[in-house]
Amino acid sequence: DEGSYSSPLRATILSSSTQDHPKRCLLLSRYDSPCAIILGLSGIALLGSILAFIFPSEEQHNNQSSSWDVISNILGYSYFLAWTLSFYPQIITNCTHPEKAVRGLSLDFIVWNIIGFALYAVYTTSLRYSAVVRQEYADRFGGGGAVVIQSEVPMAYHDPSFTNTTMFNVMINTMFTTIN
Repeated sequence: DEGSYSSPLRATILSSSTQDHPKRCLLLSRYDSPCAIILGLSGIALLGSILAFIFPSEEQHNNQSSSWDVISNILGYSYFLAWTLSFYPQIITNCTHPEKAVRGLSLDFIVWNIIGFALYAVYTTSLRYSAVVRQEYADRFGGGGAVVIQSEVPMAYHDPSFTNTTMFNVMINTMFTTIN
């Protein structure tokens, strides 16, 4: 009986040892197991590396990059993927289990995220694509302008759109919960 174990992870480990294949690791059957987390992080790092080489930075494109530029680009795309993927579990929960959608989710958190991401989108877009804004930034803070890497711009627009989707799901689910 798995209900008598102290945790679902412990239940998975103990019940796997009594089956036909005692050495088989069933830790991957849970999304929050150490094996699944390490596998997920490795996948994000691999995809971040692939994206960094498909979409090289300006320095890499002009063959003027150092190894730090390459590492920065890989970390930037890995960060983009990790942050982007973090939005999906809440949206999936909202759609598959509407009764759980608002439990433990703060409306303030969603509203402040929408505002913050909208301002971040304006900031990254203007610093990435406006020479005037970059020059004003350089004049005000001395030296070179602020560097906004290529992966920050799509993230700046993806994040508010998914936060708005979460907000919409919460509003709809709250409405239907109140009606029923």
